[in-house]
Amino acid sequence: MIRQSERKSKEISQLPEAASNLVVYPELGLASTEFLQEMLGQKYIIASLPYGMQNLLQWLKKIALSLDMQTDFTELKKDVSYNQEKFDTAIFKLR
Repeated sequence: MIRQSERKSKEISQLPEAASNLVVYPELGLASTEFLQEMLGQKYIIASLPYGMQNLLQWLKKIALSLDMQTDFTELKKDVSYNQEKFDTAIFKLR
């Protein structure tokens, strides 16, 4: 059985392996990520949690760019558009 403190110690020991840190709540995580940047040279990105499909797509793009990832979002854009249309149709029917 692994105690909670042992698990946390293992997670903390893995911090230097992170390519980047994601801050979704700056008021809670910014100071920690700034410390990690100073101590370990890890970059971070501030990207609050998205609301809605279009914002989710922009959020994912922002994270990919921060990691220097060349990502093709073509299929995801199609899925988002398709689902957005279905969502809009359902909302219209409720009116």
